[in-house]
Amino acid sequence: MRLWAPTVRGWDDWDFAGDPGLGPGKLFVLECKSTIPVGSEHVASLNWRQFARYLALPLTRSITHYVLPAPPWRGSPGIPPPLVPHEAAGWRGCADWLYVIAARDLRRYFGGISTTLELRSSSLPSIPGGKTLRGFVDGLLACTVGRRIDPKAARVGPGPEGTDEFEGDDRAWSADAGKPVMTPIVAFVPEADLPNFRRGAQP
Repeated sequence: MRLWAPTVRGWDDWDFAGDPGLGPGKLFVLECKSTIPVGSEHVASLNWRQFARYLALPLTRSITHYVLPAPPWRGSPGIPPPLVPHEAAGWRGCADWLYVIAARDLRRYFGGISTTLELRSSSLPSIPGGKTLRGFVDGLLACTVGRRIDPKAARVGPGPEGTDEFEGDDRAWSADAGKPVMTPIVAFVPEADLPNFRRGAQP
Protein backbone atom coordinates (compact mmCIF):
# COMPACT_ATOMS: atom_id res chain seq x y z
CA MET A 1 0.00 0.00 0.00
CA ARG A 2 1.28 3.44 -0.89
CA LEU A 3 0.30 6.13 1.59
CA TRP A 4 0.69 9.87 1.46
CA ALA A 5 -0.65 12.92 3.22
CA PRO A 6 -2.04 15.98 1.42
CA THR A 7 0.39 18.35 -0.23
CA VAL A 8 -1.71 21.45 0.37
CA ARG A 9 -3.52 22.94 3.34
CA GLY A 10 -6.84 24.35 2.31
CA TRP A 11 -10.55 23.71 2.57
CA ASP A 12 -10.13 20.77 0.18
CA ASP A 13 -6.93 19.59 1.85
CA TRP A 14 -6.29 16.32 0.04
CA ASP A 15 -5.09 15.20 -3.37
CA PHE A 16 -4.86 12.22 -5.66
CA ALA A 17 -1.08 12.69 -6.06
CA GLY A 18 -0.87 11.35 -9.58
CA ASP A 19 -4.31 9.82 -10.16
CA PRO A 20 -4.51 8.18 -12.65
CA GLY A 21 -0.75 8.31 -13.24
CA LEU A 22 -0.30 5.74 -10.47
CA GLY A 23 -1.57 3.06 -12.85
CA PRO A 24 -4.39 0.57 -12.24
CA GLY A 25 -5.37 -0.16 -8.67
CA LYS A 26 -7.59 0.96 -5.81
CA LEU A 27 -7.65 4.42 -4.25
CA PHE A 28 -9.25 5.53 -1.01
CA VAL A 29 -9.07 8.24 1.65
CA LEU A 30 -8.57 7.48 5.35
CA GLU A 31 -9.53 9.98 8.03
CA CYS A 32 -7.94 8.63 11.22
CA LYS A 33 -9.40 9.69 14.56
CA SER A 34 -7.90 9.44 18.01
CA THR A 35 -9.92 8.85 21.17
CA ILE A 36 -10.04 9.93 24.77
CA PRO A 37 -10.85 7.46 27.58
CA VAL A 38 -14.23 7.94 29.24
CA GLY A 39 -14.89 5.41 31.98
CA SER A 40 -14.53 1.95 30.50
CA GLU A 41 -14.86 3.26 26.94
CA HIS A 42 -13.01 5.43 24.46
CA VAL A 43 -14.69 8.31 22.62
CA ALA A 44 -13.77 9.78 19.25
CA SER A 45 -14.99 13.20 18.12
CA LEU A 46 -16.00 13.86 14.51
CA ASN A 47 -15.97 17.49 13.45
CA TRP A 48 -19.22 17.96 11.56
CA ARG A 49 -17.83 20.66 9.25
CA GLN A 50 -14.97 18.43 8.16
CA PHE A 51 -17.37 15.50 7.81
CA ALA A 52 -19.75 17.57 5.66
CA ARG A 53 -16.90 18.68 3.45
CA TYR A 54 -15.84 15.12 2.69
CA LEU A 55 -19.42 14.36 1.67
CA ALA A 56 -19.88 17.58 -0.29
CA LEU A 57 -16.86 16.98 -2.54
CA PRO A 58 -17.91 14.51 -5.27
CA LEU A 59 -14.46 12.94 -5.55
CA THR A 60 -14.13 12.20 -1.83
CA ARG A 61 -17.76 11.35 -1.13
CA SER A 62 -17.55 7.69 -2.11
CA ILE A 63 -13.98 6.87 -1.09
CA THR A 64 -13.60 8.45 2.38
CA HIS A 65 -13.42 6.07 5.32
CA TYR A 66 -13.07 6.96 8.99
CA VAL A 67 -10.64 4.88 11.04
CA LEU A 68 -11.84 4.70 14.64
CA PRO A 69 -10.16 2.88 17.54
CA ALA A 70 -11.91 0.76 20.15
CA PRO A 71 -8.84 -0.12 22.29
CA PRO A 72 -9.10 -3.24 24.45
CA TRP A 73 -7.86 -1.44 27.58
CA ARG A 74 -9.28 1.09 30.01
CA GLY A 75 -7.99 4.60 30.48
CA SER A 76 -4.93 6.28 29.03
CA PRO A 77 -1.68 4.41 28.32
CA GLY A 78 0.19 5.98 31.23
CA ILE A 79 0.24 9.58 32.53
CA PRO A 80 2.57 10.87 31.29
CA PRO A 81 2.83 8.12 28.70
CA PRO A 82 6.08 6.18 28.79
CA LEU A 83 7.98 5.72 25.56
CA VAL A 84 6.48 2.24 25.15
CA PRO A 85 3.41 1.79 27.41
CA HIS A 86 2.59 -1.71 28.64
CA GLU A 87 -0.65 -1.57 26.63
CA ALA A 88 1.52 -1.76 23.51
CA ALA A 89 1.29 -5.53 23.82
CA GLY A 90 -2.30 -5.18 22.60
CA TRP A 91 -1.42 -3.03 19.63
CA ARG A 92 -0.23 -6.03 17.63
CA GLY A 93 -3.85 -7.14 17.34
CA CYS A 94 -5.19 -3.75 16.30
CA ALA A 95 -6.64 -5.27 13.11
CA ASP A 96 -9.44 -6.51 15.34
CA TRP A 97 -10.10 -3.31 17.33
CA LEU A 98 -9.62 -0.58 14.73
CA TYR A 99 -12.87 0.03 12.85
CA VAL A 100 -13.10 1.38 9.32
CA ILE A 101 -16.44 2.99 8.45
CA ALA A 102 -17.29 4.74 5.19
CA ALA A 103 -18.31 8.37 5.57
CA ARG A 104 -21.47 7.58 3.61
CA ASP A 105 -22.37 4.80 6.05
CA LEU A 106 -21.98 7.23 8.96
CA ARG A 107 -24.22 9.71 7.09
CA ARG A 108 -26.90 7.06 6.57
CA TYR A 109 -26.73 5.90 10.18
CA PHE A 110 -26.80 9.28 11.91
CA GLY A 111 -28.71 11.29 9.29
CA GLY A 112 -28.04 15.01 9.20
CA ILE A 113 -25.16 16.09 11.44
CA SER A 114 -24.83 19.74 12.42
CA THR A 115 -22.79 19.44 15.58
CA THR A 116 -19.71 17.55 16.73
CA LEU A 117 -20.46 13.84 16.80
CA GLU A 118 -19.06 11.75 19.63
CA LEU A 119 -18.65 8.07 18.87
CA ARG A 120 -18.28 5.68 21.79
CA SER A 121 -16.09 2.66 21.16
CA SER A 122 -18.87 0.25 22.16
CA SER A 123 -21.11 1.60 19.37
CA LEU A 124 -18.68 0.98 16.50
CA PRO A 125 -19.48 -2.73 15.89
CA SER A 126 -23.20 -1.93 15.52
CA ILE A 127 -22.89 0.73 12.78
CA PRO A 128 -24.06 -0.85 9.50
CA GLY A 129 -21.29 -1.09 6.93
CA GLY A 130 -18.55 -0.79 9.53
CA LYS A 131 -15.71 -3.30 9.46
CA THR A 132 -12.71 -4.08 11.57
CA LEU A 133 -9.42 -3.21 9.91
CA ARG A 134 -9.03 -6.93 9.21
CA GLY A 135 -12.42 -7.00 7.47
CA PHE A 136 -11.59 -3.87 5.51
CA VAL A 137 -8.35 -5.41 4.23
CA ASP A 138 -10.27 -8.56 3.26
CA GLY A 139 -12.69 -6.35 1.30
CA LEU A 140 -9.79 -4.56 -0.31
CA LEU A 141 -8.26 -7.82 -1.49
CA ALA A 142 -11.67 -8.86 -2.81
CA CYS A 143 -11.90 -5.49 -4.63
CA THR A 144 -15.13 -4.48 -2.90
CA VAL A 145 -13.79 -1.29 -1.27
CA GLY A 146 -11.91 1.67 -2.70
CA ARG A 147 -12.16 3.62 -5.94
CA ARG A 148 -11.09 1.62 -8.97
CA ILE A 149 -8.51 3.32 -11.20
CA ASP A 150 -8.00 1.49 -14.46
CA PRO A 151 -6.26 3.47 -17.23
CA LYS A 152 -6.06 0.28 -19.32
CA ALA A 153 -9.84 0.31 -19.56
CA ALA A 154 -9.86 4.11 -19.96
CA ARG A 155 -12.17 4.57 -17.03
CA VAL A 156 -12.29 5.40 -13.37
CA GLY A 157 -14.85 3.37 -11.51
CA PRO A 158 -17.51 4.72 -9.20
CA GLY A 159 -17.41 4.16 -5.48
CA PRO A 160 -17.88 0.47 -4.73
CA GLU A 161 -20.74 1.18 -2.36
CA GLY A 162 -22.85 2.28 -5.35
CA THR A 163 -25.46 4.99 -5.28
CA ASP A 164 -27.88 5.62 -2.45
CA GLU A 165 -30.83 7.80 -1.61
CA PHE A 166 -28.60 10.86 -1.23
CA GLU A 167 -26.41 10.40 -4.28
CA GLY A 168 -28.59 12.18 -6.84
CA ASP A 169 -29.47 15.10 -4.60
CA ASP A 170 -26.57 17.47 -3.96
CA ARG A 171 -28.72 19.40 -1.49
CA ALA A 172 -28.73 16.35 0.78
CA TRP A 173 -24.95 16.58 1.00
CA SER A 174 -24.64 20.33 1.28
CA ALA A 175 -23.83 22.10 4.51
CA ASP A 176 -22.43 25.41 5.59
CA ALA A 177 -19.12 23.67 6.14
CA GLY A 178 -16.99 26.78 6.07
CA LYS A 179 -13.36 25.95 5.36
CA PRO A 180 -12.40 23.14 7.72
CA VAL A 181 -8.90 21.72 7.63
CA MET A 182 -8.95 18.28 6.06
CA THR A 183 -6.51 15.74 7.50
CA PRO A 184 -6.75 12.59 5.40
CA ILE A 185 -4.25 9.97 4.44
CA VAL A 186 -4.64 8.93 0.82
CA ALA A 187 -3.95 5.26 0.08
CA PHE A 188 -3.34 3.44 -3.18
CA VAL A 189 -2.96 -0.30 -3.72
CA PRO A 190 -1.58 -1.26 -7.15
CA GLU A 191 -3.21 -3.92 -9.29
CA ALA A 192 -0.27 -6.27 -8.75
CA ASP A 193 -1.26 -6.57 -5.07
CA LEU A 194 -4.97 -7.12 -5.78
CA PRO A 195 -5.56 -10.69 -6.95
CA ASN A 196 -9.22 -10.03 -7.78
CA PHE A 197 -8.72 -6.76 -9.66
CA ARG A 198 -9.29 -8.34 -13.10
CA ARG A 199 -11.85 -10.93 -12.10
CA GLY A 200 -15.40 -10.10 -13.09
CA ALA A 201 -17.06 -6.70 -13.02
CA GLN A 202 -15.44 -5.12 -10.01
CA PRO A 203 -16.40 -1.61 -8.77
